[in-house]
Amino acid sequence: MIYRGLTRMVLTFGPLAFKFARGRKSVRCNLHEAQLYRRSSAKRRAMLCPVLWCSRYGFVLIMRRAETPVTQGALDERKATAWLEWDYAGPGDDEHPFGWKRSDWGYLDGRVVAVDYAAPATGPGSRA
Repeated sequence: MIYRGLTRMVLTFGPLAFKFARGRKSVRCNLHEAQLYRRSSAKRRAMLCPVLWCSRYGFVLIMRRAETPVTQGALDERKATAWLEWDYAGPGDDEHPFGWKRSDWGYLDGRVVAVDYAAPATGPGSRA
């Protein structure tokens, strides 16, 4: 299945999701998700859809495939507990790097995970 988002095109195939960059902003998004997943604690990583591989310059990102979108009830539950699981780690920390649209979340291994957590990479002055 092919999905066309605001910045990236996503192709799902079996257990994988391939995110293809469609410009500079989407390259930043792919690199941000790969770097954030890699540097996150196990507690934080449990909230994120796993990144399996990212090309050197961010043109392609491969993640595990999650079933999307989640129900509004599941998203509300996730939002209510997210502040406990994504504990603030001080200056320079990515405080909640995800949005709260149902399409940004999915089910993976029986839990709700963020499938799009590149929000900080899309704003002005982004560093990813």
